[in-house]
Amino acid sequence: MSQKERIFLREATGLVREANWADILIFAALNMSVGLSAWWLFLWGPYIAPGGNLYIGVLITFVMMIFGGLSWAFLATIVPRSGGEYVFNSRILHPILGLISSWGWIIANFAWMGTLTAYIFDPGLTTTFHLVGLSGAAEFVKSPVGLIVCGIIVMIITVIVSILGLKAFRIFQTICFVIGVIMFLAI
Repeated sequence: MSQKERIFLREATGLVREANWADILIFAALNMSVGLSAWWLFLWGPYIAPGGNLYIGVLITFVMMIFGGLSWAFLATIVPRSGGEYVFNSRILHPILGLISSWGWIIANFAWMGTLTAYIFDPGLTTTFHLVGLSGAAEFVKSPVGLIVCGIIVMIITVIVSILGLKAFRIFQTICFVIGVIMFLAI
């Protein structure tokens, strides 16, 4: 038996893993919208559960979100060159379930991108501008022209980060994560 028959060697693809476990954990945490969840809790929590303890609610939510983020980080570390809904679910459960969850995730994300983009402007920026005393800026952001201008700014930032590649994306995500954690702690 020759050496070639006994050993399976995968040909090099040239792919290099650029993201480490911390990058994946940050991405997963941002994907779960820690800040948005906290914002909803503080706005809706007192009305949904009057007399409830918001601090315990935040702590419970934070602990549960850590497990979700770690599971994605571990799965991405275990399957480093390819990952996501399809790969994880098809290998763990069944290929058809991987396909269904993958397409469901894609469809949900298209709808969710529009929702989150709208949240950036109103109530996100409008509330922030009102809190710091810039009521004129808050009204501009809510106006049709303001929505278009802010939407174009978000698209330009998205395109620039996408063009610059994964390293720039990782830096951008880390900056967003640090700002988000600071804002979460400030709340």
